[in-house]
Amino acid sequence: LPAEGAVEGAAAESGIAELVMADDGRSFEGTLCGPGGEARLWRGARLGVGTGMRRKRRGAKPPQKAAWVHDSYTRRGRLLLAAGDEAAARADALAAIRLCPRAADGWSLLADAAESEGEAAAAAAEVEWLQGWA
Repeated sequence: LPAEGAVEGAAAESGIAELVMADDGRSFEGTLCGPGGEARLWRGARLGVGTGMRRKRRGAKPPQKAAWVHDSYTRRGRLLLAAGDEAAARADALAAIRLCPRAADGWSLLADAAESEGEAAAAAAEVEWLQGWA
């Protein structure tokens, strides 16, 4: 995902940034062009919620008004997976993820119902990251 924009930092830096986000959305790399036109490499990583505060889990529960829908998708997906319908379970996992991408349950279901090993590995990595500490 490429992005461009103006940047102002706490260290009195400013300029034009051109970034490319990593596929997993956790890091970026690009260039920062200062006011004088000099370009330099700029890298960074996504920080967890609560950085500098009391430690919290990075993941989140679904919003209260949508929790029952999210739970319905993940529970039905688990039943479908147990019945051998991986495609329908995968569809429910994706619906749960779209509803609340920071809840680990949908990603866990996707890891179990994935169409490919690559998709399963990416979903499992997201579960691990969401269940970690910020």
